[in-house]
Amino acid sequence: MKNKSFLVKNRRIIILFLILIIAAASQWLVELYFKGASCIKINRNFYSELRNLNKSCQTDQDCKVVPIGIGLCLNKDQDTTRIEQLDKKLKECIRKQSSYVEYPIDPTKLIKQCECRDGICRGINLEKKLNQVTITTDKTEYEQGEDIEMFIKNESNESIYLSTTECTGGGELNNLTLERYSSGNWKNQEFMNYPKPKYFACFVKCIEIKEGEEFNISGNKLEYYDYNKKANFPLIPGKYRFRIVTGKQCEKDTGLKNTSVIYSNEFIIK
Repeated sequence: MKNKSFLVKNRRIIILFLILIIAAASQWLVELYFKGASCIKINRNFYSELRNLNKSCQTDQDCKVVPIGIGLCLNKDQDTTRIEQLDKKLKECIRKQSSYVEYPIDPTKLIKQCECRDGICRGINLEKKLNQVTITTDKTEYEQGEDIEMFIKNESNESIYLSTTECTGGGELNNLTLERYSSGNWKNQEFMNYPKPKYFACFVKCIEIKEGEEFNISGNKLEYYDYNKKANFPLIPGKYRFRIVTGKQCEKDTGLKNTSVIYSNEFIIK
């Protein structure tokens, strides 16, 4: 009875206290809502501005990197004042929200350089580009015994090396292997293994492919030499690819060092 009497006597104070709590909570929710809505509006303006930026180019020199996010590649004459202001406002707005968690940007994903490709400024990831050495064939389909040509292109930021064994009477490229796809696996395939003359002296020769250069391998036929029958035979139909070893250093006495394996595109012999 005493508790009931206390509630009856103080009901006005209790009601007022509850009203104050509800009002404070409502104000907090409204502020949180409008903060979120404000961030959404800034975000929309940011991406609307982003779509209108000039990324056109004719040469690599027409492009520049703008340090927003992981990096933007834009035309060098593009004014970035507005997009940089929106980026700053968006970050400040998001940080004020209690749910915001800032994650550090992976430095390997940062765009540090731009290039002009297909008339548009595009980013170059320098860390990833170090591995961009490719070997491609001149065609993707060949007839049996047909000539084949290969191109090794160095799109990395440093020189790479191939090695050849040069001997009196001839020479050949080292570490070039042909593989055939069979029963779910890639298997080594004999290729251009012609009888070799008797050499009197041999040495390793290093071939440097500088940054941006291309090395051509030609004069090969899609055939092999049968030592038992002492005759050349075309490779059987199937799916093939080349495997080659390159190095970042090369010495005449020991050959390639700090090596990497590169696979060509796949091609078909009909």
